[in-house]
Amino acid sequence: MVTTYPPIAQPAAFRSTANLTHRFPNTTVTPSMQCFNRGRPFQPHTREDLADAVAPAFAHLRFPPGGLFVRLDDCSPKDGGQTIPGRKSLHTIDDIILRIVTSSRCQVALEVWVKGQGPVELFFLPFDGRMAAEREYRVFCRPKDCRVTGISQYRWHKPWKFSKRSGLEQDQHIEMICKGSQIIRDSIMANLEQTDPTDGLMQD
Repeated sequence: MVTTYPPIAQPAAFRSTANLTHRFPNTTVTPSMQCFNRGRPFQPHTREDLADAVAPAFAHLRFPPGGLFVRLDDCSPKDGGQTIPGRKSLHTIDDIILRIVTSSRCQVALEVWVKGQGPVELFFLPFDGRMAAEREYRVFCRPKDCRVTGISQYRWHKPWKFSKRSGLEQDQHIEMICKGSQIIRDSIMANLEQTDPTDGLMQD
């Protein structure tokens, strides 16, 4: 398992050099996945075993007062269990473990890792309560130059958050969303490694 702390999070929670790698044996991950798949509760002894195996990978991870947000390469475990019902932010290693291993969204990524021993990469950011599904957008970029060609709200099947605002206000929000998307796109492009095969796929 690879734990990565991106630059955007450094001022609030991380050292600039924090980039840790830790690999877990199948004996620690597989039982917890089987437990969840069979619909049984996440047993305390299983949680303790996982915590013992995972703790070294998070030795330099600091939890800010507002907690953390975590995601995998493929998805975030936002459907996972919570040690304190209703608390979405992560404040302990136990929070992280429970959220990931009880997430249906993350099961595929974990199963691939268990079968192929490929790395599972975790990305941590300071938790921001404003990051909600109704504020989330998907940005589409064309191949080669990765120019932004479309933006869609994540909850495409529901009315836009600002649908009841005036036309002027809607235009202002659209402009802000477009500018923000471009800034993030430019930041991603600036950090791509030309020699990295995975980064190269983003531009093919």
